[in-house]
Amino acid sequence: GPMALAFQKSLKDHSDITLHDKDGLHPSPQGTYLAACVFYATLTGRSPVGLSASIKDVPLQQARCLQETAWASVQEYMSMCMKPRVEDKEDKEDKEE
Repeated sequence: GPMALAFQKSLKDHSDITLHDKDGLHPSPQGTYLAACVFYATLTGRSPVGLSASIKDVPLQQARCLQETAWASVQEYMSMCMKPRVEDKEDKEDKEE
C-alpha cells in the first residue's frame, strides 16, 4: 500500500533519515511522522506538504522531506489503483460480445 511505498521511497531517497528505532521493529519519530503524513494524505486526499511540522525530535527540514515523500507515494499508489487491470479489460470485452 501507500505506507510501504512511502517507507521504500524515503529509505532510497533520504537514507540520512532514520525511520526505525534501534530495535529495527518500531518506527523512529521520523517514521511515525511519515506514517502520519501518509494517513493524512490518504484519508483527506490533500497534500501534507506545508503542514505545521513542529514535532519533537523531527527537524523541520526532515519533516518537509517526509511530507513530500508521503504525498508523492500516495499519489503514485492511487494512480496505480486507478489504472484498469488487463484482466478487467478482458472481462469487459467478453461481456460486450
